[in-house]
Amino acid sequence: LEEFHQVTTLDAEFDEKIRRLLDIGLEYFGLDTGILSRIEGEDYHIEAIEGSDIDVEVGDVLSLKNTFCQSIVKKKGPVYFNREHSDEIDDHPAYEKQELEVYLGVPVFIDNDLYGTLNFSGFEAVDRDLEKEARNVVQLMAEWIGKEISRRRSRDQAEANQRRLRQIIDNLPQLVFAKDESGEFLLANSSVAEA
Repeated sequence: LEEFHQVTTLDAEFDEKIRRLLDIGLEYFGLDTGILSRIEGEDYHIEAIEGSDIDVEVGDVLSLKNTFCQSIVKKKGPVYFNREHSDEIDDHPAYEKQELEVYLGVPVFIDNDLYGTLNFSGFEAVDRDLEKEARNVVQLMAEWIGKEISRRRSRDQAEANQRRLRQIIDNLPQLVFAKDESGEFLLANSSVAEA
């Protein structure tokens, strides 16, 4: 949790923070791969990925039905399995293609809408049941990611609105300006500059 807090408060780009969170998860759980995905319909977009023996990369789009994340989408909740403790995944297309022995995934929500999933997986079964401890940690990470994406979207929208407003003001034929108490211009459109 201390490492998680350090990463979330870093003065770093969002992508770097996600990469570090995935690394923390991989080390903590002793698993092979960590992925942040975005889900659109039946498409599974890889937004971030860390780990070893990976045959996919950021930007790849997979069929959701060929991933264990399909279960997260259906359930709108966490999914966990460990082959050491369960045989129920043998017939799943993702098991046939990827041969994952351990999987823990949780949904990432943005403003109550499903954005995607955060998941960690391994190619070898582990001898302990990770479900309770792992679910709490991964859920905390997913909640932070959802809030951070929402915050970034809101900031981007506000900046876009500010640019549009500035374009409208600049194109008005009337003089539009604002000054501070000392008479310095805070805002002036192109009509003011031409006058």
